Amino acid sequence: MNGIKQGEGAEYYTSFEVRAEKDTLNLLYKTEAGAGGSHKSERFYRVDGYKSYEILRIYENGKEAVFETISLGG
Repeated sequence: MNGIKQGEGAEYYTSFEVRAEKDTLNLLYKTEAGAGGSHKSERFYRVDGYKSYEILRIYENGKEAVFETISLGG
């Protein structure tokens, strides 16, 4: 994960958390404008699942968000 936008008004990820609740996996992250990052300071997160979940939700800065792109590595 790195900058959401580039150039002026760039936002950067500042935290990432995973919470499991019954059949739902929640991914929570926070962003800040100009939080002092660049593409040279990328952050990588790996979520290892030990269980299958029916529902996957993401939250940006406390508000439910939508997936724009999903990539799966092998």
